[in-house]
Amino acid sequence: MAFLELKNRLIMVTGASSGLGRSLALQLALREGAHLWLCARREERLLGLKKEIHARSGVDIEVRCIDLSQAGDRRSLLDAAAADPSVFGLINNAGMTRYGPMALVDMDAFRSVMEVNLAAVMELSLGFVEIMRDRGEGFLLNVTSEAAFVPTPYQGFYSATKHGVQAFTDALRMEYRRSPIFIGTLVPGGIRTDMITSSGLDRRIPRDSRLNMTAEKAASACIRGLKRRRPITVPGLLNRANHLLLTRFMPREWVLRAAERLYRPPAGHGSE
Repeated sequence: MAFLELKNRLIMVTGASSGLGRSLALQLALREGAHLWLCARREERLLGLKKEIHARSGVDIEVRCIDLSQAGDRRSLLDAAAADPSVFGLINNAGMTRYGPMALVDMDAFRSVMEVNLAAVMELSLGFVEIMRDRGEGFLLNVTSEAAFVPTPYQGFYSATKHGVQAFTDALRMEYRRSPIFIGTLVPGGIRTDMITSSGLDRRIPRDSRLNMTAEKAASACIRGLKRRRPITVPGLLNRANHLLLTRFMPREWVLRAAERLYRPPAGHGSE
């Protein structure tokens, strides 16, 4: 199958203000020559990223300040995509997590995780592929996680949403397999992003731990997999080896117990 050509294509990237989304935007624009819609809540950061890209490239960049937890913002983004015939791809990267025993996570935080990580991704994905089916081209890439395959104690809500997105995307890919639209997922392990510190996970696994890869490396692997139309891309040789070991060769109960030990909160930080 031919490579997916990204040059001069217009791609929507959610969660583009920091972390993996920011790295994806930079590499898509500067290395691939793609035009971008930068989508996130923090407009100041998006404008700064736009300025940084324009200082080094002449690609078109549009900032769209949206809150994916709000159904109206999701609808407006899909309406804008439907109205612009140059839109070619959507990368659903935005996400959030909460770290600690699930019984101690307040319900507002729980609802936010479910809304952003699962409901928004499903709604945007369904709306987008219908738009692109009518155009006869395009791609959808959803960012899941190794937590989509290995249940993650103390991040149970996050893990549940990523399991859901992975299953949903696999099913959607099968439903559209006779169409020219490419649908796939990126399945990273830990990445050195603000989400580690904002969620409190750095209490257990430091942001700069060797267990976490850089956002730049994850973005580069993501784009390689996208261009090669890989249904699932696991970035990093060590991550791929771990993925095979954990999902195919180790007994599930062993994997779960190892995950519980790895993520167990330190004493005095919400653990029992």
